[in-house]
Amino acid sequence: MKRTRGFLLAEAIFSVFITVIIVLILQNLMQNLRNAQKIGHKTDEVAYAYVQFDRFLHDDGESYTMPDKSHSSKAVFKHVNSRGKEESYSLEFYVKNGNKMLRTSTSSGGHMPLLVNLKDAKLKTDDEHIEIDLMEKDGRRSVLTFRLNKKAKKAEKDSTKESDNKTEGDNEDEETEEDEG
Repeated sequence: MKRTRGFLLAEAIFSVFITVIIVLILQNLMQNLRNAQKIGHKTDEVAYAYVQFDRFLHDDGESYTMPDKSHSSKAVFKHVNSRGKEESYSLEFYVKNGNKMLRTSTSSGGHMPLLVNLKDAKLKTDDEHIEIDLMEKDGRRSVLTFRLNKKAKKAEKDSTKESDNKTEGDNEDEETEEDEG
């Protein structure tokens, strides 16, 4: 009869001990990754919202504030795209069913959330800036400032005068052609 050698009790205990240590290390590592993801994710949301909104304001045309229509929970602005189409927008702290968010919406309807799960937000608008003071649910505070174009009233008057001058100039050209003919 041939005898086969099996595990010794000491070898079996050592294997179980190594396995338990590896499982505990992996469990601790996974918990640390989850915690890091939660902390980093919130910071990224604010930064991402800032970048996206800033791109919207500046990439395809220009935007200018409307401080006379704005208040502490709503900033109104106009965006003129590169094709000359003008649209009114509002950036507002919005609360519905206990959910608090910062969103942008158009005058024609629809909205896009920029940040959700906020505790509070205050908006301040002047001739060239929109400032948002955010308080997140975990108590962190961020202040975001966006610089917009200043809508020059002089430029509007100049463009009106130019169109009036063009009309007068067109009439003069017509009269000159009639005199020649």
